[in-house]
Amino acid sequence: MPLKTSKQELMEFLELLGCSEIFFFDNVQSALEVLETMAFFEASRYIEDRKAVPKSVHWLENVLPQLNEKRFRAQLRVNKATFLDLLEIIKGKLNHRTIAQSNHQEPLELQLAVALNQLGTYGNASSSENIATKFGLSHGFVNNYTNRIIEGLLAISDDWIRWPNEDERRRISNEMFQNGLPKCVGFVDGSHAPFFKAPMEDKETYWSRKKEYSLQFQIICDPNRIIRHFYTGYPGSVHDAKVFAACDIAKNPNHFFSPGEYIIGDSAYPKSETVVVPYKRRQGQLTQTQRAFKKYISSHRIAVEHTIGLLKGRFQSLKQIRIQIDRNGHVKCCRWIKACVVLHNILMHRDPWTENDEMVVEADDEQDDENLELGNAITAEAKRTALCEIILAMK
Repeated sequence: MPLKTSKQELMEFLELLGCSEIFFFDNVQSALEVLETMAFFEASRYIEDRKAVPKSVHWLENVLPQLNEKRFRAQLRVNKATFLDLLEIIKGKLNHRTIAQSNHQEPLELQLAVALNQLGTYGNASSSENIATKFGLSHGFVNNYTNRIIEGLLAISDDWIRWPNEDERRRISNEMFQNGLPKCVGFVDGSHAPFFKAPMEDKETYWSRKKEYSLQFQIICDPNRIIRHFYTGYPGSVHDAKVFAACDIAKNPNHFFSPGEYIIGDSAYPKSETVVVPYKRRQGQLTQTQRAFKKYISSHRIAVEHTIGLLKGRFQSLKQIRIQIDRNGHVKCCRWIKACVVLHNILMHRDPWTENDEMVVEADDEQDDENLELGNAITAEAKRTALCEIILAMK
């Protein structure tokens, strides 16, 4: 049920009071007085006088520009030169109709700084109220500025989240061959973006195995921590394998892979000709060969775990998104996560976040088997067996 404002609650009470005066007391005069009161409050935006919130631009104008590179990067998650690069990339991609309709349009530099601060902070520090106080703005402007920057980032998302073409995959495959994984072109894994409070509807569908309300997202990265494919939209209760089965790479693998190419996932994913996963420990023990193969590909698959850790380490709002989840909030949350992924890829080319920076380490908890199959299971198993023999022979 949607939350009600104090004004809505008051109007409902007055309406009930007016009806009571008519039906129970036959007091027309009192009912008319109630109607007059309702008309007064209906014409008023607020039910009581609002005092202006004190604001100061001291931090924005006098503190932020004087910060050294390290402190500036801690606040906005980018260095000073990269901040200017981002301005040029986003400029011109924003909704100019939104600009024209606004009575008060601050410089794009301010809007980008506000958005980066909100995307990059966690908990109360990322609340609109706290950021408004820091920048000397109303919290409504904070929300508007962040939404506009997200809009601009989504407009360029296809330029920055791109599946590698055939030549790029050949280059990645050659690089991975040098690391002992011939024909590998990436790594896949899923993660969760938890909410700061329970959704307003369908709570159980968002309740994840991590015992929190969240939204699922999935990435495929290359060995250089660039996110090559992104997919989100499923609530936290959905299994990683089901999320993967719904994305275009699983449905149309021939559009994404040349013969022999594959990505590596963990044991939560269904094996196929294009997805290689470790052997699962079912009944009995794994063979020595199977254990060695599992250990070997898991040591390389850590690249995708590091990528998610870097993404959440830089944009810490993903550790707990402060969006009220309803029908509109779900879509807004998906857009928020995707904007962070776009920023991650842009910045990894200009101002890389590394394991030496802040990084979120997530527990590698193995999910129950969904028993999903993609393609021919016999062919998939034959490929994994052949790859196991090749890799162990190369060691």
